[in-house]
Amino acid sequence: MPTETMPNEALTQIENEKPVTEIEPKMDNESEGKNAAKPLRRKRTSRTADLGITVRKVDGKDGLFRVREKNNRHTVDLNSKTCTCPSFTKKKEKCIHIVIVENIDEIRLQKKREYNREHHKGYYQKNKEKIKENKRKCYQENKEEKRERTRNYQRSRYHSNPEVRRKKLEDSHKRHLEEVEDFKRFKIEFGGKCRVCGDGNLDHLIPHHPHGKEEKAVDFIHSKEFREWRKSGTKPDVVLMCANHHLEYETAKSRGEVSDIADFLKKISDSP
Repeated sequence: MPTETMPNEALTQIENEKPVTEIEPKMDNESEGKNAAKPLRRKRTSRTADLGITVRKVDGKDGLFRVREKNNRHTVDLNSKTCTCPSFTKKKEKCIHIVIVENIDEIRLQKKREYNREHHKGYYQKNKEKIKENKRKCYQENKEEKRERTRNYQRSRYHSNPEVRRKKLEDSHKRHLEEVEDFKRFKIEFGGKCRVCGDGNLDHLIPHHPHGKEEKAVDFIHSKEFREWRKSGTKPDVVLMCANHHLEYETAKSRGEVSDIADFLKKISDSP
C-alpha cells in the first residue's frame, strides 16, 4: 500500500508543538504510591508573581535565558537584544521579556525583600512579648554601655556637622520659647497671683506643691506634672507664691518653724 504523505503545513505545526516530555505529569489520587510518576525536578528559577513569568539561565551560554509565560516558552538573548516571542517578531521592539531579563537581579532582590518583610512581620506578631522582654533584658544588662555609645555618636555628629548643630540649637530655642509661653498660661490657669499677698506679676510667681515638694520656675518647666498638663490638661495640686514669700517660706522651713506649704499658709493666715 502506498504510504500517505503529510502536508508541509501539518509538519510545521507538529514541529512547533511542545514535546510531551517537557510537561509535568499530573498526579491523581489513585496514582499516588510506589508506581506514581515523580514530577520533573526543575532548576532554581526566579519568578515574578505579578506577571506569572519564570526565568532560567541557559547553562553554558552567556546572555541566553529561557522565559516561560503560562504555557508559552521564549528565548531571550541579551547579547543581541532579541526574543522569540510573537510581540518582538512582529514589532522588532523591546518586549516585556527582555525588560524582565535585564532587570532580573533587581526583581529577585525585591521579591526577597518582600518575603523577608512578611516573614519577619509574622514572626514578630507570634513572638511579640518574648522579643520585648529580651530587648528590656539586654538594655538593663548593657545600659551604661548603650548610653555612652549614644552620647559619643550624638557628640561626634553634633560637632562634625555645622548644619545639624545649627538646626539643633534653633529647635532647642524654639522649644524653650514654647515652654515659657505655656508656663505663663499655666500660672494664669492656677490663679495668676500669689496665694499670700496677691502679687499678679507672672515673672514673680513660683509654683509649690502643698505637700512639701517645691519646685523652682526653671525646674518646674521640666517636671512631670507640667508635661502632663501640656499634653492632656491634667491639673496638678500646686500653690502659687511670689518670690518674697517663697524666700520667707524657705527660711521658716530651714529653721523648723513650718513643715510644708499648708503649714506655712496656715501660719500666715493666723498671724495678725
